Amino acid sequence: MKRLILLTLLFALLSVNAAAEIVGTTPQLENIHRYTAPNGQEIYYISREEEWATVQQADVNFDGHDDLVFLITQGASNGFFEFYVWDGSQYVLAGRNDLFDDGLPNYALDPEHGLVTTYHQIGWAGLLHEKHVFRWEGSDLKLVRYAISQNHKTAVFEGDVFVTIENNDLLQVRVFECRYGEDERTDEVIFERIVSMKEGFDEHALLEEEDAALWDGLK
Repeated sequence: MKRLILLTLLFALLSVNAAAEIVGTTPQLENIHRYTAPNGQEIYYISREEEWATVQQADVNFDGHDDLVFLITQGASNGFFEFYVWDGSQYVLAGRNDLFDDGLPNYALDPEHGLVTTYHQIGWAGLLHEKHVFRWEGSDLKLVRYAISQNHKTAVFEGDVFVTIENNDLLQVRVFECRYGEDERTDEVIFERIVSMKEGFDEHALLEEEDAALWDGLK
């Protein structure tokens, strides 16, 4: 049964991507793909991947109509994707107001709460990471909250030079709430922990605290 499910999924992915082809390369040697959507629309996108299994159909914005998910790049720990959502007449690239240039990393869909989440593993077997939570606003993903776990950094001025000092012995975990005004977004720290890598700490408990703060009031 498991083998049948896997084969069915593989055939589905291959059939979805049957009309895709590489039509050129960028100066950075990334592939330029052309994909013919189910409505006949031609979509051009840049991906570092080859042709097969790079396009999937899924209802990513929870409106009952399948959208398109394009794989931009796949690494050992992170896959990056772009969404093209159906707006009633055509597929449009979903906008987003976060800092990822290469797409949405390791996304997950939460139809019950209308959320799209991402997870970007940076290092230390996932202890260093970024998590982002989005809601849909039209065809755009609006960032509502995010968490960053990284080496502690201190920014100082030395004369006219701005210097960032990174301390590999300290781990800093923060959760930010995004607040929107008329013209700008401000990010407020709603949770922060700084722990010593030398002294040791309960990693599981720390990550549970981070998740509790990240999801508080969203679910």
